[in-house]
Amino acid sequence: MDFRRHLRNHLLPLTIAREPEIVDELAQHLQDLYDEAIASGMPHDDAVARALEALPDEGAQLSRDLETASRSLPALIVDRWQRADLETPRADSARFTMLTDLKRDLRYALRMLAAAPTFTAIVVITLALGVGANALIFTAIDAILLRSAGITQTSTLVSVYNASTDGHERFSSVSFPDYADLRDAGIYQDIAAYGGISVSLDSGAETESLVGELVTGNYFQVLGTAPALGRTFLPDDDRRGSPAHVAVVSYRFWQNRLSGTPAAIGREVQLNGAPYIVIGVAPPRFVGATIGRAPDVWVPMALQQELRPPSAGLRRSLGGSDLLGQRGPRWLNMVARVRPDTTEAHRAAGLDVLARRLQAEYPQTNQPRTFNAVPLGEGPGVRTSSRPLLYMLAASVALVLLIACANVTSLLVARSVSRRRETAVRAAVGAGTGRLVRQWLTESVLLALIGGICGVLLARWGAPLLYLAGIPPDIDLAVNVRVLLFALVVGAASGVISGLAPILDTLRTDTISALRDEGGAVATGIRAERWRRAFVVFQVAVSLMLLVGAGLFLRTLQNAYAIDLGYRVDSTMVADINLDVRGYSQEAGGGVYRQILERLRSSPGVTAAGAARVTVLSGGARTVSVSLDGQRIREDLGNNLDVRVNVISDGYLQALGIPLLRGRDFTAGDGPNAMRVAIVSQSLAHRLWPGQDAIGRAIGDGVTSSTVVGIVPDTVYRNALEREPPPFYYIPLAQNYEAGVALHVRSAPGDPLALLPAVRAAVHDVDPRIAVARPQRLRDVFDQSISSQRMMATLVGAFGALALLLATVGVYGIMEHVAAQRRAEIGIRLALGAAPGSIFGLILGEGLRLVAIGTAIGLAAAFATTRYLQTLLFGVDPIDMTTFGSVSLILAATAALACFVPARRAMSVDPAVALRGK
Repeated sequence: MDFRRHLRNHLLPLTIAREPEIVDELAQHLQDLYDEAIASGMPHDDAVARALEALPDEGAQLSRDLETASRSLPALIVDRWQRADLETPRADSARFTMLTDLKRDLRYALRMLAAAPTFTAIVVITLALGVGANALIFTAIDAILLRSAGITQTSTLVSVYNASTDGHERFSSVSFPDYADLRDAGIYQDIAAYGGISVSLDSGAETESLVGELVTGNYFQVLGTAPALGRTFLPDDDRRGSPAHVAVVSYRFWQNRLSGTPAAIGREVQLNGAPYIVIGVAPPRFVGATIGRAPDVWVPMALQQELRPPSAGLRRSLGGSDLLGQRGPRWLNMVARVRPDTTEAHRAAGLDVLARRLQAEYPQTNQPRTFNAVPLGEGPGVRTSSRPLLYMLAASVALVLLIACANVTSLLVARSVSRRRETAVRAAVGAGTGRLVRQWLTESVLLALIGGICGVLLARWGAPLLYLAGIPPDIDLAVNVRVLLFALVVGAASGVISGLAPILDTLRTDTISALRDEGGAVATGIRAERWRRAFVVFQVAVSLMLLVGAGLFLRTLQNAYAIDLGYRVDSTMVADINLDVRGYSQEAGGGVYRQILERLRSSPGVTAAGAARVTVLSGGARTVSVSLDGQRIREDLGNNLDVRVNVISDGYLQALGIPLLRGRDFTAGDGPNAMRVAIVSQSLAHRLWPGQDAIGRAIGDGVTSSTVVGIVPDTVYRNALEREPPPFYYIPLAQNYEAGVALHVRSAPGDPLALLPAVRAAVHDVDPRIAVARPQRLRDVFDQSISSQRMMATLVGAFGALALLLATVGVYGIMEHVAAQRRAEIGIRLALGAAPGSIFGLILGEGLRLVAIGTAIGLAAAFATTRYLQTLLFGVDPIDMTTFGSVSLILAATAALACFVPARRAMSVDPAVALRGK
């Protein structure tokens, strides 16, 4: 039975290229209905009538629908693509069925999206924001938690630390003899040691400071790192007593300072005034076993005395500069490759046996010590400290993505209502449920993939925001293949999630009613409206959760900046210098410090200058024991008090703006041969001499002591957010020589780094071989000390603002749609005498009711989840009613503004126009 004649009689003539295909498809559908009727025993005429009943009554409307769906420019292009496709011969048509169907779905999806450019643009932008936020955070997760550039088989690498036997300290560095004992014990397949250093690069006119590492000769072999050029260290390069002066440089150093040419291998560079031969170049982005610290150069461990001599005080106590033979100083980290035939329990038992043997053989240094092994990257460092923050941010952007998906789903549901007749036509002419579902999913996934690609671009452009928020600058936040795949997968998943609701809504639409444009349209509109209202409630609830988190972190940041540090961080710069690498004696080094500080104080723009062993807020601190009763500290530590101490020069207190409460500052007269003196903090004075005058008292360990000459206020020292810091005191640099110090220079109001040329000139005038390292504002040091809180406040605040924006758009969209749907009702109300103000209140009240429901749900969820933020907050309770109330008011005000425009437009409806339109 050929139904094409019936179809051509029923339809108006089609003027599109695909007319034969459309007629054939419709005829095949009618033929299937006819065959089913004949198979059931129905006579021929009745079977034909049964098949023809599937056609809508109005053939002209069906013809117009088919014409409209195929009239756009993309449709013409697709028609041409399809004709070429049909002309291509197929050896085995069944093999290409799936590909052909996919191409047909993609063509149709592209045509429909091109026919609605505004809708497509809004959806793509919404998804790009959601996917882009997720891709941005995943970029940081990939760079910090997942990437190990240049290191092979990271699952078989472990970091080994010293630990205290009481469990209070799990991650402590080790001494070189302890490393050697562990290496020789054979517990691991191989184990290497490494320690950070700062070296001076002499490049002719000036000297600059480099970040470096002392490493054992097997370091690169343990990590499985092959050089990009040249070779790594050989055993003979790291032989104690006759080490080779060779170096492996980073890829960045090779590119920037050695011109990136192969001829750099064998070239000589001057490190700390001595010649070193470049033997190899590390792979790109290789930073070693510790993330967050990117060395420029690696040198053999046997060169320790030249490149990493101990501090002057430690050198005096050790009687020399050789740390490789001393078991007391702990300054190295270890990385080991596990044996494939051992278990974690077996290795732990071996470490315990070795620790017990060392405790017995060296009780003075190893009695309270044991070993602790963790997977590479699980010890202290950027990776461990950043993990909870990154997970928290990942949860935040996931919520943003859900809000974006809710917005997109709401738009797709509304679009499904407007396309119900098209869907009914396709169902009527034979499109099965699976085909319709696949087509809808193709459109939504295609939209999401386009949004995902745009999101990757946003992530690439947003990388500076992560650096601004506190990600260390040494972390490479490049968008790689893994980030691209993540964005595409998230985009595709978003498309599937967003497309489910319109699919479910469409499948429940009555085909006959939709074709006749009867009550099914109303029912579909009601169902769609319910979906959209639910999405608005969801968006408001999730937005409120994010805004509460952002508010808590902003309060934390506000509290951090309001801390009374006890000194001023504005208008002060710090820079490190090291005299040990130039071989200065204690007497000569003291003279160099005096000359540098004198030149600085006479430089224009400098108001004060001093030096200190430890920079405040840098995370470092030197802790010593003092006697509570002036007697020698007992073995049971009953008269011991742990306090912090810093070695400073005269002028340091003025450079930081620390006032003297009583007594005097250090002076040039407090030299090596003068009475040993100290300045104590107010809390230490009260602790050691309660109710007494501390001036003139002796402080020390009962063996050596210093006389207190001044009292200063308590200051925040190690970390800006440190809770209950221990008391501290200062001792003069002139009496306690240190080979490496940080210069503290205060300027007139303005940028203190403007003084850097003067600092470099002052140091260069005294000795041009001394490098000025790590110049930075003290304000930046403070910002780094609160980097975690700053990052969370910045990023969660940004994502909260994005969520608020998306939720506002969602509220506006639903209320605009509600006003349009009720246009006829509003016209009737106004015609019957309703005041425009009542119409305004009707629409506004409906919107605010949805917002109130979402706010209630969001507050309940926030109350349940904010307690997990406790460790990241400072000076604010997780359930801070001020934050909760403020966020609720901001959200309500924003939502009311979003409802205002649709409500205002609704009250301005002309009743005659509204009723005539209906």
